[in-house]
Amino acid sequence: MPPKPSPRGSNGRRKADDPLRLEQKRLLDEKEALIRKQEEARRVIEDAPRKLQQLKKRQREPILINLKANRAGQKSFGLPHDKYREAAAEPRQRRKRKSERNMAKLQFLILCAILFGIALMVWHAVPQH
Repeated sequence: MPPKPSPRGSNGRRKADDPLRLEQKRLLDEKEALIRKQEEARRVIEDAPRKLQQLKKRQREPILINLKANRAGQKSFGLPHDKYREAAAEPRQRRKRKSERNMAKLQFLILCAILFGIALMVWHAVPQH
């Protein structure tokens, strides 16, 4: 019966210490690391559009301002110097220009004069006893 082959090579070294096997093991480890990096990069690429969409959504949301008047260092008039606005607060409306305000006043006076004229005509049209 032939003797069993020993786990050591002909030089007395084990098979695991063989330079080719060590190189092969190192290359396999590098391959696994590269595959992990590739998977991570693929996930980042797949998540990029979703993250960009979330970022745009956050930028479109209104900035919240805390409008508490009793905070220390805040004036009782005007807007606070706070970068957040409550979501329920209405946005500030643009103030009309002076010319627009003057036109509105003039229109109001003209309409009042017309109403007064109509009321006067109705007064004279009603028969007096």
